[in-house]
Amino acid sequence: MFVLIVVAIYLTFIVGVVYVLNRLKRGWRTKTLVVIVLLLAPFWDAIITKGIMWNFARNNTPLQTISQTVEKPESVIWIDNVWPGFDEYGRHWMVETYLDGVHLKTLALNDGNGKLYVYRATPGDFAESAKLWPGVVEAEKAFDDLYQKAGRRITKENVPYQAVYSEKRNEFRKLRKQEAAVVLQREEVYPFADGYSSAVDLDQFQYKVQFNPIHLQKWQEKFVWCDGLEIWDLRKDTTLASNKRCLEYTPMTALRMVGNWPFEGGGHIGDYWAYEFDNKILFSYADDTDECHNSSLDKR
Repeated sequence: MFVLIVVAIYLTFIVGVVYVLNRLKRGWRTKTLVVIVLLLAPFWDAIITKGIMWNFARNNTPLQTISQTVEKPESVIWIDNVWPGFDEYGRHWMVETYLDGVHLKTLALNDGNGKLYVYRATPGDFAESAKLWPGVVEAEKAFDDLYQKAGRRITKENVPYQAVYSEKRNEFRKLRKQEAAVVLQREEVYPFADGYSSAVDLDQFQYKVQFNPIHLQKWQEKFVWCDGLEIWDLRKDTTLASNKRCLEYTPMTALRMVGNWPFEGGGHIGDYWAYEFDNKILFSYADDTDECHNSSLDKR
């Protein structure tokens, strides 16, 4: 309702301007030009932003490239220069979700404050939760089959299956968190700056993920945020994948429903959920990733 009131007031203002122009006996060309300018005025920032994004896409095509995916990365160093770094919550989530001791045995994460955290796991570290996972998958399938047959609706028939699935999944998550806590106690912390460390051998990692801001001209950065994520095979010295995106800051005409998210209501080009991109390339094996990068870390 508030939006409609504002629109009505603004349109009334335009009508008033046209009335004044009529009284001043201005020609139809002048009145048409004034009306066009007034109608576009609220969208001036969005128009500029679309031009910046168009130019960015034109100079950075393709925005996403994938030359190879990896089933068992074994060792990964993840450098985040956008937030920057992984805070305690982010590090714990990464360990719980990806470091299984089978597909991924070593994971290094920067914290943005000059430190590198290294975590190591063996297959035995998560053996107990791994035993529970097939039961979670089976319960999920049983519920989903009935859910789909019911037209994707919750019914009396599928509610018990949903409860069983939730119970098994919660049990899995609880045990996984307990196992991860043991691994987290063995964390190694090293000094780390500008992508280098004198205290840890970076050659031990086979793959590297790096997330960097992409700087534009200062005036353009008032309208958009751009960043790029790249994944390398360090031992082969090749790029496996890259992803670039631009996010529009909340335009003047958009409603910001969540005050701490500066891109609410804005447009974008490229993969919006940048933190989900590494799942496709390195971490597709991960079992339980509903609360994955895109929701848990992209808005932390």
